[in-house]
Amino acid sequence: MRHAILPKRAFLLVLAIMIAGCARHYQDIQTLPVPNLQVLKERIEANKDALSDFKGFGVIVVRGPEMRQAFGIKTQYLAPSSFKIEFNGSMGVSMGTLILNERQYLLTGGGSGESFCGSIEDFNLADEFGIPIKGEDLLELFDPLRSIAEVPDTTALKTDFQTQQYSFITYSDSLTTTLWIAPYTPLITRELHAKASGDTVWFRNIEKVKKRSGVFFPAAWNGQIGSGEEAVTFDLEFSSLWLNKGISASLFDIDN
Repeated sequence: MRHAILPKRAFLLVLAIMIAGCARHYQDIQTLPVPNLQVLKERIEANKDALSDFKGFGVIVVRGPEMRQAFGIKTQYLAPSSFKIEFNGSMGVSMGTLILNERQYLLTGGGSGESFCGSIEDFNLADEFGIPIKGEDLLELFDPLRSIAEVPDTTALKTDFQTQQYSFITYSDSLTTTLWIAPYTPLITRELHAKASGDTVWFRNIEKVKKRSGVFFPAAWNGQIGSGEEAVTFDLEFSSLWLNKGISASLFDIDN
C-alpha cells in the first residue's frame, strides 16, 4: 500500500510545481519604483491606438431614482468614437437600436417605435428607455479605453497601497479628477470626477482585464453618473468579446 501512495504523491507534487511555474507572479507595488507619468501615458495611448474595433454581447443594469432596468446589449465599436448599441428586453425582445457617430445619434425602434436623429447633446435615454442618462454620457459609458489629457510636469504620481495601483489628481473647471493606473496593464482602471464639495459627478471602475488581439481590454465595468438623489449607477459586463476583427463603417451611417 505504501508503494502505491508514494508515486501518487510525487505526481501531485510535480503537478503543483508545474502550475506554479506557469502562473504569472506580480511584485507587490510597494517594492516597485514609482514610474514616470509621461511613460505611463504613452503606454496607455499606444494600447488605445491598437484598438480599431470591437463587438460584444452582454448585459447592462442601470439603477437610478426609483428605477432599475436591465438590458441585454449587442455593442459594436469603430475607432475613434462610433457605436452601434442594440438593446434587448426580456426573452430577447428588441427594445431599439442606437447609433452614435460624430457626436450625432440615430435611434430606431425605441419605446415610441419611431426613429429620431440629431445631436448627442439633445438626446436622453429617459425619453425612450426610462433611463436617466444623457446622450453626452453614453460615449463615456460605453468606451472602456480612456486617454489621459495633457498634465503638467509637476503632477505627482502616487502609490495607492490599498488598491495596488498608481494614482494622480488634476484640477479643472471646479472639478477634481483622480485617475488610477495598474502597474502591469496600460489602462486607466479607475476614474473619479468630483465637485469641490466632494460630491461625485462621474465614477468608473473596470474589471476582468485580459489581452485580446493585442489589446488590453476589460470585459466588465461599473460606476456612477451624477450625484446625490439624481445619481445613476450602472454595471456592464460582456459575456462575449471580439476585438480587431474588422467592422464596416457603413454600420454607423446615420444619414442613410
